[in-house]
Amino acid sequence: IDPNDARDFDDALTWESLPNGGQRLAVHIADVGYYVRPGTAIDDEARLRGNSAYLVDRVVSMLPTNLTTDLCSLLPHQDRLAHTAIIEFDQNLAVTHRETCHSVIHSNARLTYDEVQTWMDNGEKGGVPSELQERLCGLRQLAKDLRRGRFEKDALTFNVPEVRAVLDEAKEQVIGFEKREGMEAYQLVEECMLVANREVGGMLAARFKHAIFRIHEEPQAKNWEKMEQDLRDLGMGNRPVTRENLNKIVSDDTPEALRLPVTIAILKNLNRARYSERLDEHFGLAFATYSHFTSPIRRYPDLIAHRLLDVLASGEEPPYSPEELRELSLHCSTTERNAEEAEKSTVAVRRLQYYHDKLWEGETGPYPALISGVSPKGLQVELLESQQRGLVPFRSLADDYFEISDSGSSARGQRGKQVYRIGDEINVLLAQVDVKGRLVDFAPAPSSKAKRSRSNKRRRRKGEVRQR
Repeated sequence: IDPNDARDFDDALTWESLPNGGQRLAVHIADVGYYVRPGTAIDDEARLRGNSAYLVDRVVSMLPTNLTTDLCSLLPHQDRLAHTAIIEFDQNLAVTHRETCHSVIHSNARLTYDEVQTWMDNGEKGGVPSELQERLCGLRQLAKDLRRGRFEKDALTFNVPEVRAVLDEAKEQVIGFEKREGMEAYQLVEECMLVANREVGGMLAARFKHAIFRIHEEPQAKNWEKMEQDLRDLGMGNRPVTRENLNKIVSDDTPEALRLPVTIAILKNLNRARYSERLDEHFGLAFATYSHFTSPIRRYPDLIAHRLLDVLASGEEPPYSPEELRELSLHCSTTERNAEEAEKSTVAVRRLQYYHDKLWEGETGPYPALISGVSPKGLQVELLESQQRGLVPFRSLADDYFEISDSGSSARGQRGKQVYRIGDEINVLLAQVDVKGRLVDFAPAPSSKAKRSRSNKRRRRKGEVRQR
């Protein structure tokens, strides 16, 4: 099950019920290691790149295209080599058996997220073959149960919408934007990949003191304190912030208009996930063991994990020394950051060019935007359609003087008493776009007033005091 525009298919799933009332999940991953052997030129280049980078209009692949889109791609109705993780669960979802092995699979169907989601929502067959629907029902329930189990252990679940630039047929110009929500069909696949990575991490940790793990360390005390302060600045009250209540803060206690700023305030104070040769917890997923196993087509650490699993099965000595694993972990963490920065940079430039062209053509808006910050110069806003950020200068708002609250979360006009708060929605017009400087200035749309959530209004009616 992949996106509509997937270029390669590096994972497949098998599900079946067991006579004892349990169930078996098999997560099949493209056996890249069969084709990419240590010490070869292809392996040296893949190791140097560390991972693939997905830019707006192209993919800078870790491996040659004929491997990623053909030989290592689990194409439907064709025999393909795979590295399979087999996990069996009892009726209480406890793992009773786990193993990995090399396999040959023959995929019965290539489905898309949209097809599966349509089937889930409407009960229509769509592109789901009738002979697979019973198994897909079982897989769906397993994913739901796995997801619920993670949340019961306080795994973080933040819904940050992802906006993708839509290109024309020539893949040269951005013609619009598409928001990707966390649909259940995507979550189904994600939960299966997560549990496979968790169990593989456990297998590696049981055998090796040094391997390659994906870790996410708990924030330090100073980060927790900064998180509390940032939430207070957003008007979230004075409360202790712990791992156990982070999800509750975002989902239950926060007005809808503030959920994105609150989520960002939490995320920016968390550590960054990274690779390590030593085992540590994954704070965000609430996993004691975790390793990347499920995408060796685009991540070199997964290929390392596959090779370590081979040694685990054979009983031979590991192919990497502790020092080499430490170096590889640092290197792959660095290349991952570089790729993410390149991806963000290309999105930012192409998005700016899109609005520059709109301004040149006289299409200035209005555009719905969310106030994401308040600075001495004006309101920092983010367009809802594209997440493009920019500034609404105070001088453009009204013939007024604005005073910023002590918390920096709001600005009040001294004459008209108009108040703008983080999380308010405002309609804006394009005023200036500097592609080279990566700056955008907006102006308020005529008769534009910030819209606030009902929860915000209720809180103010209850007498909430905002400090200046």
